[in-house]
Order: sequence, then structure tokens, then C-alpha cells
Amino acid sequence: MTAGLVQEQSFLVLPTPTPIVTFLLTIFSMIPSLYCLLYKKEYFTNSRQFVRCLVLCALSSFIFGWHVHEKAILTAIIPMCVLATTNKNDAKIYLILSSAGHTALLPLLYLNNLTPLKILLLLVYVIAIFLAFCQKFNLDLLYSYEYIYVFTLPILTVYETIIHKIIFGEALPFLPLALTSIYCAIGIIYSWIFYYYMFLQYNKIYDQKKKV
Repeated sequence: MTAGLVQEQSFLVLPTPTPIVTFLLTIFSMIPSLYCLLYKKEYFTNSRQFVRCLVLCALSSFIFGWHVHEKAILTAIIPMCVLATTNKNDAKIYLILSSAGHTALLPLLYLNNLTPLKILLLLVYVIAIFLAFCQKFNLDLLYSYEYIYVFTLPILTVYETIIHKIIFGEALPFLPLALTSIYCAIGIIYSWIFYYYMFLQYNKIYDQKKKV
């Protein structure tokens, strides 16, 4: 199951997901954002809320979909980068989501001679985007535990490409990819939950502004 081939598998311990179950989970996870966008004026009259709904639907499809490839995370990252330069909360989630998503993509560059390039790309990207957002918004974007998560991602890539082979050699070949998948999944699911909360809370913010 670590060969990267698209195929069906039956799990021995965990329940085996089926297409109909993943379809229902995907649809149900999209319904709150789609309902707000279609039926609430403060949402469908705001172009930013449309893009946020698009990002949430892309993340729902990525998290709950059937046979989703790692590259599908770009369907959420790319539209979100448009909003990240305009709003602090969008920038915060974009920083976490894009860092985790790009780290999850790096194992696809599996050739050994690409290892220095992968590490350099991730380091430069994380540092550059962090400095750019901090300069633009002139404040700390992330909580301390979020900083730890984001800046651990390059270390994870170093382990996946270099350290694991030094320690274990050819043993436990599944471990680097498993750690990368699990660690990146934490950041992506965290981003989805936080962004959904922010999206649904917009109604309260809108009402408060209306009263003022």
C-alpha cells in the first residue's frame, strides 16, 4: 500500500471505507458551507465568502474523498493564497495548510538526487511566507504550538529523506511515508476545522457590524 498505485485494499483491523460511505461523508461535510453560501445574504453577496466556501469544499473532498491523490490538496491551497494577503485569519490558515500540503507532496519527488532540492524548497518557502505575512500584518500570526508544528515540517522531510536511512537502512520502508502522511494530515484537518469555524462565525461578525 506504499507503492503509490491506485488500487482497492481490504484492511484487517480498521474498517474498510467504501465509495458510498466516503461520498456521503464528503457531501455532508460540504452542506453547512454550501447552505450559508446559497441562502444567507451576507455570504452570497461577498466574493471572499465564495472563495472560502470553495476552499472548504476542496478540503472536504480531499479529507473524505475516495482514492484522493496527494496533489489534490492544491485545489484548496491555490484559491486560498488569493485571500491570504488580505486577511489575518486567512493568512494564518494558509501558512499552516500550505506548509503541511507541500510537505505531503515532497515524497512524490522520490529520486535521491532531489533530496537537497526538496529540503531547500521547503525551508525557503516556509521562511519566506512567514516573513512576508508577519511584515504585512505586523503581528504574530500563529500560536506557539502552531509555530512548533510548522517549523517541524522541514525536520520531518529531513528524516524522511536522510535520517531514516542512516538509522534503519532498508528496514521499515513504510515508516517515513507513514509519519509524513499522519503529521501532514494533522495540519490539514486542523486547518479545515479552524477555517470552517471562521467561515460559520462570519454571520455573527456581520450581525455585530450591522448593529453598529
